[in-house]
Amino acid sequence: QLFLDSTDISYLYEKNQKPIARYFGELTFSYEYKNKLSEPFNWIYIEQKKLLETAKKTGWKCQIIFEDESNAYLARLQTK
Repeated sequence: QLFLDSTDISYLYEKNQKPIARYFGELTFSYEYKNKLSEPFNWIYIEQKKLLETAKKTGWKCQIIFEDESNAYLARLQTK
């Protein structure tokens, strides 16, 4: 089994168009500490509906364990 947390960030695009060439939750981040910048790394925020659909298509059982009022959630993926 695999536990993950994510957030539906679609609210960030209420006034802006979502990206066309990629899933809107795919982002690139860098960390900075004491004026040192990390290499960029990819991150994904996936909405619950998309996670549930993708899990089903790829043979995983998905259960949303917890969700809060800010669209964050905790999920459990299990092999069938």
